[in-house]
Amino acid sequence: MNFTLIDWAIVIAYLAVTMAAGLKGRKYVLGLSDFLVAGRQLRPHLGIATLAATEIGTITFMYYAELGYKTGFASFVNGLIAGGVMIFLGCTGFMIHKLRETGIMTVPEYFERRYSRRLRVLTGVLVATGGILNMGVFLRVEGTFLTIIAGLPLDYLKITMTVILLLELIYTVLGGMVSVVITDFIQFVMLSIGTILITIYAVYTVGWTPMHDAVARTMGAAGFDPFLNPEYGAGYILFQILLWLSVDTCWQTTAMRTFSTKDPETSKKVFFWTGFIFLGRGMMPMLWGIAALAYFGGGWLYGQYGRYAPFIFGSSVMALALVIAALFVHEPRTQLYEAEEKEAGLLESTRALLRAGDPSVFWMLGAILSWFMGFTALEALLSLIGKESLGVPPDQMGQLVALLPAAFILCAVPSGLLATRFGRKPIILLGVGGLTGMLLYGYFVQSAPMLMGFLIPAGMFWALVNVNSLPALYDTAPQLRAGIITGLYYMASNLSAVLGPQLAGVVVDLTGDNYRNVFLYGAVFMALAGVCMTRVRVR
Repeated sequence: MNFTLIDWAIVIAYLAVTMAAGLKGRKYVLGLSDFLVAGRQLRPHLGIATLAATEIGTITFMYYAELGYKTGFASFVNGLIAGGVMIFLGCTGFMIHKLRETGIMTVPEYFERRYSRRLRVLTGVLVATGGILNMGVFLRVEGTFLTIIAGLPLDYLKITMTVILLLELIYTVLGGMVSVVITDFIQFVMLSIGTILITIYAVYTVGWTPMHDAVARTMGAAGFDPFLNPEYGAGYILFQILLWLSVDTCWQTTAMRTFSTKDPETSKKVFFWTGFIFLGRGMMPMLWGIAALAYFGGGWLYGQYGRYAPFIFGSSVMALALVIAALFVHEPRTQLYEAEEKEAGLLESTRALLRAGDPSVFWMLGAILSWFMGFTALEALLSLIGKESLGVPPDQMGQLVALLPAAFILCAVPSGLLATRFGRKPIILLGVGGLTGMLLYGYFVQSAPMLMGFLIPAGMFWALVNVNSLPALYDTAPQLRAGIITGLYYMASNLSAVLGPQLAGVVVDLTGDNYRNVFLYGAVFMALAGVCMTRVRVR
């Protein structure tokens, strides 16, 4: 048997929590509307969670991972279509806006309003039959997968299928759509965390270059271009676009989420943001399959692109950003408002600050200068730390370093929300304190796994600091013009970007090329930033 007692304990605990939460939804079911469409009270966050969760499961992961293994990066077209169609529906409201406006609770109900009751009955029979057949396929595949993973004999397949079905029926029949939404939310959180962690582990373990080379060697151009891949082509792509348009708008499981939202505009928001989740939901499992291809099929070593790769990638991203800015960002041709009085210039604003006797803006600039002095040095020398102090190969170090900005990106929006809720100064101090501790830990890192334990939390703490630093500077000097404050911020941050790595390099030279001292250097400046931040008075 593959499952140990710990594995079974995790599974049973998760099922127990999910079932308890689902059954708790019974008390909110007071009528047919509550049972079928959750009282039409779904707001964007819950709507996104339940719509995303209903399209994420064992079959989804297995199917997309198999596509990645068989068709390489060309398989991404499936995720792009699924996510792109949903984003399109969210932007335009095509069909979903009108369907929500009708106030119906099921797809067959629409046919009665539009045509006749007899057509509604016929449609209901077809929808139910299709759902039963679909559930049968899902139960069979998921039951087989879970039986094999758990290490049980295939004789237990029918029992596994029965248990899955009974668990779903219990909370669905008793709590209706309310229970479904609650359990979907739990599943969405757990599946999202698991998907991200597995993707990071797969790419880190195998390596991006071996994955690319394995696809290029085994599939050639067809592994990258869906129009050249015999499994896809223009006809397949057109079919998938039409299929997802119909599934997202008329399939009962998806339509129930549309009917359960608070209003038509909420439906559009739910579909728009869920579309981005669908992009990841499709492409991340495909990366697992590509990683499996490279891992089991072998791959070339790092070196095809060498040191030119960062410059090629960076220039490509900048070019893409330039195109997006030129085509989609439009500034108003005229001022949106007229200033009541002439704004003060730099000299007048500086005199006003000095007369006010409040040094908060200067302490804030000192904090910004200090934490950027520490962090920019770390960013610049992190690859050398891995190579010289840890002996990590350059290709693997490049993948490891990506964990830091990845953690920063994932925590950027939550950092702003936390600052809005608890205040910018406490959140920044939390980030600075956390970074100081992580930098001290970094000095004792001895291996790549330990370095991962540094990079991910460091990226999270850096998001708390960096995201809120410019707004905090605005808060310290509201009498200054926005342009002046922004200029001061970038003067401090860019000055530190020039001085930080240079000073850290001097420290390394003076300590006998000991690159570990970069961590101590960063910790000192982070601590200094914390001292400056405690003197700041945010208005």
